Amino acid sequence: MKKIYLIILMLTLVMAESLYCQISFIKRTIGVAGERVTGICSGDIDADGDMDIVVCNRLNNKIAYWRNDGGYPVKFTNIDIDPNFNTPMYNHVKDINNDGRLDVITSSASAGVLALWINKGGTPISWTKQVIDSSFPGAHAVYSGDIDNDGLIDIISSCGGDLNQVVWWKNGGGNPILWTKHIVAQNFHASQTITTADINGDNKLDIIAGSSGDNEISWWKNESTDTVKWTKHVISSTIGLPHWIFACDIDLDNDIDVLSVSYTGAEVAVWKNSGGDTIRWTKQALSSTFSTPLTVFAADFDNDNRLDVVATSFVGDKIGLWTNGGGNPISWTSSTIASGFNGPWPIYACDLDNDGDNDIISGADILGGSGVSASLTWWENKFILNDIKENEEIKLNYNLEQNYPNPFNPSTTISFNLKNAGFTNLTIYNMLGQIVKVLINEELYQGKHEVVFDASNSLSSSTYIYTLSCNGAQLSNKMMLIK
Repeated sequence: MKKIYLIILMLTLVMAESLYCQISFIKRTIGVAGERVTGICSGDIDADGDMDIVVCNRLNNKIAYWRNDGGYPVKFTNIDIDPNFNTPMYNHVKDINNDGRLDVITSSASAGVLALWINKGGTPISWTKQVIDSSFPGAHAVYSGDIDNDGLIDIISSCGGDLNQVVWWKNGGGNPILWTKHIVAQNFHASQTITTADINGDNKLDIIAGSSGDNEISWWKNESTDTVKWTKHVISSTIGLPHWIFACDIDLDNDIDVLSVSYTGAEVAVWKNSGGDTIRWTKQALSSTFSTPLTVFAADFDNDNRLDVVATSFVGDKIGLWTNGGGNPISWTSSTIASGFNGPWPIYACDLDNDGDNDIISGADILGGSGVSASLTWWENKFILNDIKENEEIKLNYNLEQNYPNPFNPSTTISFNLKNAGFTNLTIYNMLGQIVKVLINEELYQGKHEVVFDASNSLSSSTYIYTLSCNGAQLSNKMMLIK
């Protein structure tokens, strides 16, 4: 795993970041035109150290993963997970049964089914299918997390159809897993998007969902861990058909914010979380002229430790990028990643080629439109630093070493050196930019420091980022947990 240094230059004058760096992307086709991919997610499915791609092929009624075979450019092999699952819609990968292998959760809106495929390992990988719910009409987005803090990964989803519900299924363990259905909300109409995050910082996962029928985004506060109770809080009720949301800390204030797209309002927006006991939400529109956006995702594309935003424009046949320039309010620079990409729908970002920067993956489904839907495609990020002078203050103030061992299981040691004392923060992030663990947040003396990060109970196999902040600068490295 390469060592990644993320340097934020502290400038006293406001200058355009384009003077210092640029992002460019190379288009790489993976699939075949016309496959109609509605769901995309990524993870190291075969545990070989690189990111694979899991897709829902709606037209072909199958769930498959594209195995990352490495090389340059990266080569992929298409492998079926299930070649006969009626009109799969969306998917999500997570180690559901805590065996160190990533499993796959998929919804079918037309069949009203939510199902899980347990990854049994082997070469080729064998899968065991378990139907979680066969009476969930209009099933759409799926996600997972330990809702009740019992150490087991639960599943959440929302639906339209006749139910219009937000639901979580409690993981009761066992083989096969015992699932217990709990309804979070009724009459949340035509809900197509859902996720989970700790919105209020109380170490309990809350649920965030969008209602396309009610033009609303809301979050449900998780009030307990024994018998989970929920309190609904509306973020906004004036978003024209919020087709997708994404939760992350976009302004780096340690509170989870929400990204949204408004299909009828042509808007991509950030809803900033004020924090505190009574959370207030402040909207910042990245664009109000981005035609028919369907999906939004956040990742750091220019290695400045700030999350940037990508979104798909369905009718506009394009993929847009907004680069996060920091500040308050955040400054955004917009650009177009792709145009003429027929029917862009799902979008995802991860480091596919293990070169230290995040790449973009998108699929397409034209629905009832004309022409042939675009192929499953990834855009290779060719981030370039242009003659940046080293910030000597950063270089002299500290250095951050690669964790050891790496890869690790279950614990690893992170070492760093401070030439000068200062208030220091060392934080672990996942690849979505969400905080996993704050290891240090205090004043430290000068000299060498070591801290042990133990991931034995809470994390699944994946790549994580650890970031050291001190004296007005930051450095980050990647590390890999393999269970």
